[in-house]
Amino acid sequence: MRQGLSADLIAKILGGAPKYTIEELEEKFGPRALPEGAFVTRFAPSPTGFMHLGGLYGALIDCKLAAQSGGVFMLRIEDTDTKREVASAVDIIVESMRRFGLKYNNDPAYGPYYQSQRKDIYHSVAAHLMATGRAYPCFLSGPDMEAIRENQKAAGFSTGI
Repeated sequence: MRQGLSADLIAKILGGAPKYTIEELEEKFGPRALPEGAFVTRFAPSPTGFMHLGGLYGALIDCKLAAQSGGVFMLRIEDTDTKREVASAVDIIVESMRRFGLKYNNDPAYGPYYQSQRKDIYHSVAAHLMATGRAYPCFLSGPDMEAIRENQKAAGFSTGI
């Protein structure tokens, strides 16, 4: 069995103790009352400008899969890239989806639906993974990672970005 990190170290890494346990999250976000084989899909655009045709195409497929299976199609706004965020981009996304007939169902019980508001959920899951030895933090700085990327490029390897 893998050895996980201590609760004190996890709290130091995450900037505080996790808000939820995995059991609390499973209770909070329990199974949906959906038919067998139903798809739960989501479209997760970043509000950094105009709606892209490729994004609409992906949203259309997800919307249709959910509808055909009796499932749920959600809109989750990936608003964590604040440096590039455009003020009216969420309105553009919502209006574009409306114009193309893409109806999403953001059930409040499974929200929030803005990525930046889900931090407590993600930190709680990350804490669980670190505590059980399934994940470990990276302590490299930005310049350290950039040096690794440059070495990979120089050696002809893909950098993953």
